[in-house]
Amino acid sequence: MSGIIALRAKESPAHGRSRVATKVWQGMNWVRQEKRAALYERDGRRCLQCGRGTNDGVTLTLDHLVPRSVCTAVAELDPKTEIVVDGEITVFAGKPNESHNLVTMCGDCNSSRGATPWTEFYNADAQVRVRSAIRTEIDLALGKRIIASLAGSPIESAR
Repeated sequence: MSGIIALRAKESPAHGRSRVATKVWQGMNWVRQEKRAALYERDGRRCLQCGRGTNDGVTLTLDHLVPRSVCTAVAELDPKTEIVVDGEITVFAGKPNESHNLVTMCGDCNSSRGATPWTEFYNADAQVRVRSAIRTEIDLALGKRIIASLAGSPIESAR
C-alpha cells in the first residue's frame, strides 16, 4: 500500500457541506513558533531525509506528509474527511498542520520533494525516522521555553 491515500468520509453536518476559505500564503506564520520549535526538537533539529542540521549550515523547514493542497481540496468537499496514508497517518482534511503530519526537512530536500508522495521521496532510512517521529508526541512546553529564550536575541530581532 505504499504511497496510497485512502479517504474515509465522516458524516456530513445536517445543514450540508462546509466550505473552507482559501488562505493567503503566510511564510513561517502558518504554524505557531512554539509548535515549530517543538517539532524541530522532536526531530533532533535535523532534516529527516538527508540528516543535515543547522550546524551544517542548512535552513530547517517543515514538510507536510499529506500535502496542504490535498487537504485543502478534500476539505472543500467535507472538512471532516479523514485522509489515511499507508494505513499510518490519519489527517483530517481541514487540519493539515497537526504534528503527526509535519516533519523537519532542510530547505533543499523540501523544495525537491514537490508533490512526490513521501513514501516515494524519502529513502528507506528516512522512512524509518519519519515513522518514529510521527508516533512521538511533541513537547509544546519545551517549544515555548525555546521561543522565550530567543526573545531579544539577534535571531528573534531579525524577524
